[in-house]
Amino acid sequence: MSRKGGSLPRWRHDQRELMYVAPNGTLTVVSSVTTERDVQLSTPTPLWTLPGTFDVARDGKQFLVLRPVAEREASPMVVVTNWPAIVGQ
Repeated sequence: MSRKGGSLPRWRHDQRELMYVAPNGTLTVVSSVTTERDVQLSTPTPLWTLPGTFDVARDGKQFLVLRPVAEREASPMVVVTNWPAIVGQ
């Protein structure tokens, strides 16, 4: 299916397409046709660059893509001890 490897393989529900992430990060699809004697595979077709992991819906037309969120600088945490004395209790 791939001469260069891949990861995260997912079959479409009807088993007619295999989707995987190519080493360059591109979501790629290979169609398959099974006969009594063999399995015929199409040439891999790149779809788009994938920003994270994915899964495919049962219809093979919708994808769920989990992508990393941008890292933000952490907010500082302030710890106040003996706060009753500060507020005058």
